[in-house]
Amino acid sequence: MIYSVLCIKEYGDVDHDVAHLYEHLYLRRLYLELETAGIPQYIACNINGSTYHTNLITLEIESYSSSTADFFEKLLKQKETPFSKSELLIGLKEIQHEALHGTIHDLESVETAVNELAKLEWKRVEDLDFTYYTAPSDAKVSERQLLTFDDKPLALKAFRIDITLPQKAYGEDLRFYAVYALLSIFIRNALWYRFLTRHAIYPHGDNDETAVIFKRHMRTRVVLAVPKSLNIEEAENEVDATLSYLRSSEVLKLIREQALAHAASADWQRRYGLEYFTYQNFLIGQKGVAKIFTHESICTVLDKLEYSVRATEADSTK
Repeated sequence: MIYSVLCIKEYGDVDHDVAHLYEHLYLRRLYLELETAGIPQYIACNINGSTYHTNLITLEIESYSSSTADFFEKLLKQKETPFSKSELLIGLKEIQHEALHGTIHDLESVETAVNELAKLEWKRVEDLDFTYYTAPSDAKVSERQLLTFDDKPLALKAFRIDITLPQKAYGEDLRFYAVYALLSIFIRNALWYRFLTRHAIYPHGDNDETAVIFKRHMRTRVVLAVPKSLNIEEAENEVDATLSYLRSSEVLKLIREQALAHAASADWQRRYGLEYFTYQNFLIGQKGVAKIFTHESICTVLDKLEYSVRATEADSTK
């Protein structure tokens, strides 16, 4: 059974960019809480946040195990502790990387405003009555603006990580092709999460939504805006650590459980299953996934993967 909850927090007259910063800070705190609890983020669960100009911050959580669902229920009811200055600075890096430029102004006031937002409760959408929101006037926005970005480009570059299952690895055995098609979703998310929590990065450019067919190979591409201080060797170490992490027995169990849940949905079949069918003339459903997506086959595919990391200049005009 999938646990799913959508919550909102109203940020009133607080600057939209400050509310956006709070969203990043809260999500990062959730990620670290999950890590401390030994729960693999983006494998055992999925968390997304958004900040809207209509004075709303949203938090969407999906979980595939009862223990993780209990964890979130407890966390959402807890009183939030104030964010420290070090947390604030990491969050500011994240939203700067998202915008690809910017200089922060009035840090003390931003810290105060963020921690005022932390005092507000998260409301479940299922409990709401009809509510109408309007965006504030431009004059009101200029009055409350505490966080601004100028046009100074950040010292960033883009890392393009390509993880490939070459045709020679699976030959004519399309079962491995199907295993990688499912596994690619977890590889991409695990990479994104590892770089995010350790380097305050942000996705950038042409990220693959899932595995794609590229010159008869299967490829997953992750493109990240990273600080120029991060070198290729460090990035390769992160990729190695991510692929090793995916081989652990507890993580393999969760990957398989979530893959079965995905394969049971019409949405997954429409978006992914039929796409692979178009290129390779096979279609696989939940029964097929249960047969071929085993711990052994996952590890076999992980062992056959090849990857490359290339650095390119981040486009600060986007």
